[in-house]
Amino acid sequence: MNFNQTQHINTITKVDEPSLVSVQGIQKALINGSIAAAGITIVTGATRSTTFTYKGLTYPLWQVAFAVGTGASFASDLATRFFVPHIDSNSKSQHMESMAIYMLTSGAVFYGIPKIMNPSLLPEEGLQLAAVGVAAEVVANYVNDKMLAVEKGFIASF
Repeated sequence: MNFNQTQHINTITKVDEPSLVSVQGIQKALINGSIAAAGITIVTGATRSTTFTYKGLTYPLWQVAFAVGTGASFASDLATRFFVPHIDSNSKSQHMESMAIYMLTSGAVFYGIPKIMNPSLLPEEGLQLAAVGVAAEVVANYVNDKMLAVEKGFIASF
C-alpha cells in the first residue's frame, strides 16, 4: 500500500465519524436525559410537583435532571473524543476504556453540576446523583448502539 492509499483510508475514517451535533449525537443525548429524569425521580422518590430552586427560580426536578443528563451526554462524548485517540489501538481495551471515560464523565457531571448549584448538597446525595448519571450513560449507550438504527438515526428506524 502506498502513501496515497493510506492517506485516503485515514481521511475516510475521519469523515465517517459522527459529529456531536449529528442525529446520533443528539439522539443519544436525549435518551440519556430521559433516562436521567426517570432515574432521579425513582431514586429520590420525587413527584411531578418536586422542584429545584436556583437563584430564586423554581424548576421541576425532572426537567433539571433531563438538562443535566443531556449535558452529561455531550460532555462524555467530548471527553471520549479527546482521550480515546491517545489509547492503545487494541479495540477491546479501547472499547473498555472508552466506556470508563463515558461513565466517569457522566458521574462527575451529575455530581458537580448539582453541587455547584446547591453547595449544601450532602456527599451521599451527590453520590446518588452520580450513580444515576453513570447508569443513564450506560443505558443510553446500549439503547443507542444496540437497539436503534444508529447509522440512520432514530427517526429512520421507524
